[in-house]
Order: sequence, then C-alpha cells, then structure tokens
Amino acid sequence: MVRIEASKASDASSILARPDGWLTMMKFINEVREELKQVVWPSRQEVVKSTWIILITVIIISLFLFFTDFVFEQIFEYLVSLGTK
Repeated sequence: MVRIEASKASDASSILARPDGWLTMMKFINEVREELKQVVWPSRQEVVKSTWIILITVIIISLFLFFTDFVFEQIFEYLVSLGTK
C-alpha cells in the first residue's frame, strides 16, 4: 500500500518538476473553471423543495420499517410462546 501512495506522490511531483508542469496544472485549473461556469445550479427554492421531499420520504420509510418490525416481533413472540407452553 505504501508503495502505491509513494508512486502517486512521485507522479504528481514529476509532473510539476517538468518544465511545462506548472503550465499543465494551470491549464487544467482554467478548464475546470470554464466547465463550472457551464453548470446550471439549482435555485434555492428547488433545493429547499427537494430537501423537504427527501425528509418526508425518509420519515415515511422509517415509520413503515418500524411498524413492520414491530408486527413481525409480535408474531415471532407469539409463536415462541406457543412452543413454550
């Protein structure tokens, strides 16, 4: 594992050690910035709406799992009590 990490570090340093290493890195950063300008970010209203939908869905699924677990627990306890009588 250590050798893999060391080779990754040496690859990065070897890129920067090349004469065009810094230029390559700056070109990459500029390309990333240009791509981020093209991203269509959701509005605050969309984010809030999506968050509420997720929270409500999680609560509903949690309640369903809780009640399902409770019902199966009661059934299992009843069946076990039949066997002990």
